[in-house]
Amino acid sequence: MKGLKAPYHLWKGLPHWKQTLFLICITQGITSTGWTFMSPLYPIFIQEELGIGDAKEAAFWAGLTSGVFAISMGLAGPFWGFLADRHGRKPLLIRAYAAGSLILLLSGLVTNVTQLMGVRVLHGAISGSVGPSMALAASAVPRNRMALAVGMLQFANFFAISIGPLIGGQLANAVGFRTTYFISSAVVAISTLTVTFFVHENFQRPQDARSGISGLFNETRDVLRTKGLLPVLMVLPIIQGAPVIMQPVVPGFIQSITQEGNVITGAGLAFALLGMTSGVSAIFIGRFSNRLDLRTVLIFCCFGASLAFLPQFFVHNYVIFLPLFALFGIFSGGMLTAINAMVGMLIPKRNLGAAFGVVNSANAMAWGLGPLAGGSLAWSIGHRRVFPVTSTMLAVTGAAVAVIFKGIRAPAIADRRAATTKTPSGTT
Repeated sequence: MKGLKAPYHLWKGLPHWKQTLFLICITQGITSTGWTFMSPLYPIFIQEELGIGDAKEAAFWAGLTSGVFAISMGLAGPFWGFLADRHGRKPLLIRAYAAGSLILLLSGLVTNVTQLMGVRVLHGAISGSVGPSMALAASAVPRNRMALAVGMLQFANFFAISIGPLIGGQLANAVGFRTTYFISSAVVAISTLTVTFFVHENFQRPQDARSGISGLFNETRDVLRTKGLLPVLMVLPIIQGAPVIMQPVVPGFIQSITQEGNVITGAGLAFALLGMTSGVSAIFIGRFSNRLDLRTVLIFCCFGASLAFLPQFFVHNYVIFLPLFALFGIFSGGMLTAINAMVGMLIPKRNLGAAFGVVNSANAMAWGLGPLAGGSLAWSIGHRRVFPVTSTMLAVTGAAVAVIFKGIRAPAIADRRAATTKTPSGTT
């Protein structure tokens, strides 16, 4: 019993914000793991379970359903964010997890692609936990720990992306696609119950909060008017989309540089390493955020990611490709952590739900259009040339950030610099 009491007392001794952040990271990691069980097997599920025998047609339907998911999520994001600022971020996170569990259950029950299309539209409209989890974490942590919170959440997501497909592939081989969907639904349900009973939010509805369509419009307008946010939203789809663009490109590229037939294993290993290095980078940036200028981090990582992609054009060996792709993950994790932390620092806490709702819409564009862009580029110019094109895109983004984001700094950096200019009497 004494051995059990020690961790309990240690947990109870943690500040409330640390308890909240820890639980959100755990539940978001569990949820993302459950969601990614079937992600690499999606076209195969359509082909083998829904009666689409042709592989190309199955790939088309997979892309189309991803597109409608992105559109519905993009439209619904601001609405859910608006409700979060009116009724609390915890209820909206519970909604996202419960809806995700339901969607996975329904996905295992569909019998044709038309039903699957409807489920994916519903998925985008009522699910989506990344924005609510970030909004809840950002509202709970001190302002100078914002990047730490974002980094930990990014690490949880990246780690899930690394292990989820591996677990899902083994489950699909053992029990079939549909049962794997049911298991993933149960996994996400665990997160729903954990947040419901163990996460506590100190939420107070703003006194001047408006309701209805006018309230939604006004809050979204106020969020978009926040100094520095529009530049963030302009570059966010590119930063979020860079690794997504490579999803349809990497398997074909690996096939062109190897003589081995097991391309799926090679691609799976590549994306697993990408997830792990991105996660390590995210947690590092978050841990040392108080000593870093997030604008500088973002610029450095944009150019670093660009330089990591550029040599791939000349690569003809998988052994060389793999570490370069993992190196890109380090910069990708840094970019995503820095830019999401900027959102949390730019927006007043009362509008965090709306802000991350808008961010969810921008991310949905990347998730939906990224694979389409990557596949189209690979088809038109070849898999190899996609790397220098993406490299150029990231370099231009880094240059744009250097110009447009001038003056945007992490509050901890700004506060520390201001403190050094004060005289003992407190005047500057």
